[in-house]
Amino acid sequence: MVSVGGVGSYSATVTDASVFAKDDTVLLIQMKGAIINVPESGSYGGYRESAGRPGAYEFLIVESSDELTDVVVFTSGLTNSYDITGMVQLISVPFYNSAKVTSNITCQIWDSTAKTGGVVAFIVGGTLSLYANIDVSGKGLMGGTPVIGNGTCTITNPALYDKFGYADSYLNSGNKGEDWQSEPISVLAMNLPYFLLMLKGKEQILQAEEVVTEDLLVAAADQIMVPEEMGELK
Repeated sequence: MVSVGGVGSYSATVTDASVFAKDDTVLLIQMKGAIINVPESGSYGGYRESAGRPGAYEFLIVESSDELTDVVVFTSGLTNSYDITGMVQLISVPFYNSAKVTSNITCQIWDSTAKTGGVVAFIVGGTLSLYANIDVSGKGLMGGTPVIGNGTCTITNPALYDKFGYADSYLNSGNKGEDWQSEPISVLAMNLPYFLLMLKGKEQILQAEEVVTEDLLVAAADQIMVPEEMGELK
């Protein structure tokens, strides 16, 4: 899996095109993209607009990959709209005629810096036998990191201590967890970190959301180019 730095109608520019070859099946997916209200008010954390389509994905076949330009060209045009500010990644998707899972399958943990991870995807044309779990618990959006506060109570000074967001230097509040927004509004004017996973304060209205789609395990047969024999997934 690699991060996507640009998307065309039939192509994607990635961080390393050498991991893909002609006729590979791949998954293009946007991980984030919601833009929320940030200024202190009752609307803080509310949805405002989107960059691209958060959670949008599609299976594609690689026509070619250029290691010099890191451009991957697909055999068909994209059906969804993607915006790289919403963190888009391209993932190789193995295919098996039939498969059995004999030990737990998981994925790389989501990394908002590398903009990769958090997804398991494979295609089984026939029977998928589960003798172990497909478990990605704790591999998605990052929870709030622990912080030692100063124990200040909100009631001592509500105007100062009862806010939705604080800069990371404040010790009166804990860190918030990551969710699927990618570009807060007016964030520079507030002198706050770009991604809200680093913000402190009360939980915003837009809660962290885990997108689970069973479709990631199965794709249409006409998208399969190179079938393999029975595979054992571990």
